[in-house]
Amino acid sequence: MNKITIVKRDYHGVIRWQYKGTLVSKSDKEIVIEAYFDREATSVGNIILNKGDRFVETYFTDRWFDILEIHDKDDDHIKGWYCDIGFPVKKPSSDLLFFIDLELDLLVDADGDQMVLDLERFESLEIDQETRKKALLGLTQVRTYFKNTFKSIDS
Repeated sequence: MNKITIVKRDYHGVIRWQYKGTLVSKSDKEIVIEAYFDREATSVGNIILNKGDRFVETYFTDRWFDILEIHDKDDDHIKGWYCDIGFPVKKPSSDLLFFIDLELDLLVDADGDQMVLDLERFESLEIDQETRKKALLGLTQVRTYFKNTFKSIDS
């Protein structure tokens, strides 16, 4: 498996987070990376992220979001999912993947409960209406994806 550097930038191009991962798979529409949380423990909503938690990250070339599946470092159970709303990624070079984040996020816990994060920051971004519309559609799509996923588990 190939090592890859994930570079998350804000709308203005400023690097917000950069880290290493392993390329798991790549197709025309989807890039899957495995990475490990490299910061000290922090909580996001009701999920505690610990240094060493495993992330299975799926980036899309045709969708305005990513899906980061969070696994506990000790027993690998799924803690939840963190989804950044942002521009679709371009196919990565051999060792770099760039993602432009639009501040808006969705947190889904292991029970399927959803929490939209940073809506105010997104609303304050000076972006064109088309970008705003596509980002909000991406949020709706990823919320629907998780609602349908948990609905099928419950049936």
